[in-house]
Amino acid sequence: MSKRQKPGGLKVELNQLSDEVIRIFRQHKSAKSLNYREIAAKLKIRDEFSLEMIIQVLEKLERQEILETEKPGSFRLKQEADTLEGTLSMTQKGFGFVVVEGRENDIFIPESKLGNALSKDKVRVKIAPKRGGQKGKTEGQIVEVIERYRTHFVGIVHVNKNFAFLVPDSKDMAIDIYLPLDRLNGAKDGQKAIAQLVEWTGKMENPLGEITEILGSPGEHETEMLSIVAEFGFPLVFPQ
Repeated sequence: MSKRQKPGGLKVELNQLSDEVIRIFRQHKSAKSLNYREIAAKLKIRDEFSLEMIIQVLEKLERQEILETEKPGSFRLKQEADTLEGTLSMTQKGFGFVVVEGRENDIFIPESKLGNALSKDKVRVKIAPKRGGQKGKTEGQIVEVIERYRTHFVGIVHVNKNFAFLVPDSKDMAIDIYLPLDRLNGAKDGQKAIAQLVEWTGKMENPLGEITEILGSPGEHETEMLSIVAEFGFPLVFPQ
């Protein structure tokens, strides 16, 4: 599942901007429509290059049938009667289920339809239509991570010539975290550390992370104790 390669460039920026634009539309459902200048104002963007990127994103989201045009230049969120919000529960076999409050049956999510979601994340799932009287479990695809359950992971740092990555200890995190060399913050190859998820959007194969705490060498008593404490989300240092 893990692919250790550097996510890159303008495509990543456009994917991140797409997520921000969708978030704006979801937060302003009462608005009939929004044009690119209104989107830019809400994102506090003013430069011409970024305005052009917003136009590209709006056109792309329309082609993907996420947005629709009410009048030329104005967009609104397309009706989403086939989407639901819930909490993702992962299995050790790689697939998952979305538990929706008030719904009797969970929604089955194949591994290929998990997107960038992790166990216990709050997600939006699109229901797959059943074909020809098909019975059985309802299947869906995760289309958005609404809220991360956790953003910090304990693991072992591996440093290569041009980049590094952290292999998480948690079974809930089955993919490595990509670490640019300038985000190691002093961590060395083979050390145990805590990495924070910085970005994981669009087509990025691996989440982008940054080392926030160095725990020490694996196997040492103090390192393993700190690892357990951090894994359960407890602070390692308390204020005076």
